[in-house]
Amino acid sequence: MIDSQRIPYSQEAEESCLGALLTNPSLLPLLESIIQPDSYFLLRHRHIAKAIQRTADRDGDYDYLTVAQALKEQGKLDEVGGQSYLLYLVNNTPSTANAEIYAHIVQRAAIRRKLLVAGDAIKALALKEDMDVEQVLSEAESEMNKVRQESISNDETGVGVLLSQRLAFVQERVENPSLLPGLPVGLKGLDNLLGGFQRSDLIVIAGPRGVGKTALMLTMLHYLSRHVGTGMISLEMGAEQLVDRLISIESSLNLQQVRFGNFKPDSQQWTRYVEAVGRVNKHQFRLFDRPATPEIIRAKALQWRRETALSALFVDYLQIITSNGQFRGQRTQEVGYFSRSLKGLAKELHCPVIAGAQLSREGVRGEPELHHLRESGDIENDADVVILLWAPDEHDPNWIRAKIAKHRNGPTGAIDLWFERDCVRYRDARRMDLEAVV
Repeated sequence: MIDSQRIPYSQEAEESCLGALLTNPSLLPLLESIIQPDSYFLLRHRHIAKAIQRTADRDGDYDYLTVAQALKEQGKLDEVGGQSYLLYLVNNTPSTANAEIYAHIVQRAAIRRKLLVAGDAIKALALKEDMDVEQVLSEAESEMNKVRQESISNDETGVGVLLSQRLAFVQERVENPSLLPGLPVGLKGLDNLLGGFQRSDLIVIAGPRGVGKTALMLTMLHYLSRHVGTGMISLEMGAEQLVDRLISIESSLNLQQVRFGNFKPDSQQWTRYVEAVGRVNKHQFRLFDRPATPEIIRAKALQWRRETALSALFVDYLQIITSNGQFRGQRTQEVGYFSRSLKGLAKELHCPVIAGAQLSREGVRGEPELHHLRESGDIENDADVVILLWAPDEHDPNWIRAKIAKHRNGPTGAIDLWFERDCVRYRDARRMDLEAVV
């Protein structure tokens, strides 16, 4: 029998889906391709979803007032909490931009509930002593297949839905030409060339030691986490070190001063530090700093997605992911497995995964190329974007060139960046910076 205290569902995700639908009716085709009214666990949410569906089918459009009227006609308005509950859903939706993510959370919970029901049915079959074992196995398999088929059919996206999504996407950019197709990372040169980081892309940031790969990823995370949920799997630095760097980036204070707390109580620097800590505390990011296999990285990322809407995942760095020992002495195959796992995770999360990577020592001498990616050519194959970092002038290590060596869906090129090493922060290089180098 199913334990009522442990039934899988997310009230927040259900409320967010309904709030998004009531706020933005154009999302209905997308969400209907993922979940149906029966996917909701709470009965009043099922009633509201059905009312939205009926009103849209009948009138072609709807808002919370017409949905309330539909519920009233069905005698369900008081049961769901009245018009005030519909207003609550509208006013408490975090962001309609994350509606698809919440819909997948609702979908997965619904599948788990169906598995629990199927498990009870299989248990009952197993206890039927008068039934032939082969028949029990056949009917048990049939129960599982029902859940599997429903899962597959709900996970498909029809061509009509895709076309509707693309039309809405392009129309939004026609009306707002400055909008990027992907997530902007706060570095204009990279944003303009890449169009921001795209959903489901694996982006590899590679360079030799000391060039500032982690600093670049933290600069991006710092910018993104002000607006969307982010996470970092750090396999090299501890969480405290990462937080110190984020505070240094936010405050523009020297990292060493931040690390050792070299402040006078009444100094301006101390005030800046305290204020920066308060601002960083409002950023949306999660950190994990323990050794991790691809399976642990996936589990942690899915946990973060359940708890918050995860819009970008950083992994620092790819070649020091650990395995379970299945690639004894086969380092190239092992690293290839890591890169394929991260690409698969990007598609599963439907968000960009940004991974650091080392270049071979040969790549340190002069301008790097894709073949300098250390220990595996699979990284180049699996990545959608490869950014190679190098310092063109050995006398000024602050000038860093970001070479877009691979861009699966767009142009390649090079962007000049400036590495402010004192506060471990990257910014776009200004003309005056480069003139000073020359």
